[in-house]
Amino acid sequence: MKSISIYNVVFDYMNKDDVIAHVEIKDGAVKIKRYEGLCPLHESMTTVEEVLHALRDMIVPETRANIKEVLHSLGLEEYDVFKIVRKTRGILYNNFSWIRFSDEMDFDPIPFRKRMGMNIWRAN
Repeated sequence: MKSISIYNVVFDYMNKDDVIAHVEIKDGAVKIKRYEGLCPLHESMTTVEEVLHALRDMIVPETRANIKEVLHSLGLEEYDVFKIVRKTRGILYNNFSWIRFSDEMDFDPIPFRKRMGMNIWRAN
């Protein structure tokens, strides 16, 4: 996984195999294109902080009882929303939304979901 910054990143907010929003952040300037479907990212968002706030719901909460162990398992020393999303791609057990980064367009969430015992939407 290439090291990228929240201030220079391109990603798609996915629901299953569908692109719901396309996000481009260049030198901290935010551009979001929304398509059909539910998505916490809106075209009116103009700051990196707004994007991070929206992504926060896709990761383990900072108040989780064993947060230090979770961070350690991700190879992180501190709670950082973007770094956690980058490592987990925002994949959660209870929904089919996830983040596809432009430098990992071939990533498929199905094998990961299968390994974790999560529901899947297609056979792989």
